[in-house]
Amino acid sequence: MALRLNPNHSSAIGNLANALGVIGDLDAGREMLMKPHAVQTNEAVTWESLGLADQKKGRHAEAEKEFRKALELNPNLHHALRNLAFSLAQTNRRNEAEDALRQALKLKPDFADAWSALAELLALRNDHAGAKEAFEKAIAADPSSVGIWYALAIERRHLQDFTGAADAADQAVRLAPSNSAMWGFWGETRMRLNQPESALKAFLEAEKLNPKNVHALQALAAYFGGRGEHDKSIGYMERALEIDPASPNSWSNKGYSLLKVGRYPEAVQALQTAIRLQPDFTNAWINLGETYLRQKQIGKAIPALERALNLAPSSPDARLYISQAFVASGQYAKGKEHLEILLKQAPMLLPAVYLLTAANIAQGNKPEALTAYARLKNINPRMARELREQSRMRGMPIGFELPE
Repeated sequence: MALRLNPNHSSAIGNLANALGVIGDLDAGREMLMKPHAVQTNEAVTWESLGLADQKKGRHAEAEKEFRKALELNPNLHHALRNLAFSLAQTNRRNEAEDALRQALKLKPDFADAWSALAELLALRNDHAGAKEAFEKAIAADPSSVGIWYALAIERRHLQDFTGAADAADQAVRLAPSNSAMWGFWGETRMRLNQPESALKAFLEAEKLNPKNVHALQALAAYFGGRGEHDKSIGYMERALEIDPASPNSWSNKGYSLLKVGRYPEAVQALQTAIRLQPDFTNAWINLGETYLRQKQIGKAIPALERALNLAPSSPDARLYISQAFVASGQYAKGKEHLEILLKQAPMLLPAVYLLTAANIAQGNKPEALTAYARLKNINPRMARELREQSRMRGMPIGFELPE
């Protein structure tokens, strides 16, 4: 009626355009806004509404134009800048999105949603210190946000601030006591702080709240596996794999526990599955190499461990197991080469010193054997005596004697 009486009624034009946007007729809404004489403030809000409607439909290019039109009419619309940043991020223009968020924060320094969005962008470019600070500012603006507390805990964990991560996780659990994911993360922070019993209670609570929480099941498997209760660990991993059979972590963890209980063929199958799902999974390659080593399949162990070392050259486990494989196959020089690298990293690593001593004895390298034996005796006299007795039983080379 208002437009029939006055076709140039600015408020009516804006209201109708906004209503058309709400009901999804975006083209008609835009057409209304192209009419002259609309009041700019009202028109800016309507352009933003149209942008939000397009954004919900995933039409980010159109949404961007509409948010920019709103800001052209009213540069102080801080929420329009936040919405513009979202569409820019969705179209992989993160630097522009970050600029838009910083403009919004200049207009409204306590804009929690903008601080949180900025933190997410910083985290994506691995600026975890910047992300942590931004999330802390978001929390200062809105301390009731479970999601922000949780995100802050994750960023603090990235920075190895496990006490800070635990404090943030405490707040998330307090605000959302029925959230299984929060309990799972809370338990993880307690594990990091060497509080295993508190962690176990949290993992069990997470499982109770959601029996299909894969993270909680994996955490329980790791907890029991770390205590040597590998059968229980395998049970949790099998439950996790029923829910998510494409999880390389679950397959790898299951394979590790199967290895520890001596079920080697099943361990190989599980670890190979983990590797097929994630070919660069270092732990799976290490565990596969160790499994082949325990089966005395040296020809398979060495390539698996070489692959692990290509992925993680500083891995002590991979280096130790490949040393064992080379020594077991009589390739003492190669085994010792890896042991020397390992002992530069960890000079007091007992298994490495023991193996180096044994390899030198097997080669008949008396000076090197005596030096390694003295080192072993200094670290662990009992193991040195055991090696001395075993070497005697096998038969020492002529003129070769290890001192008491």
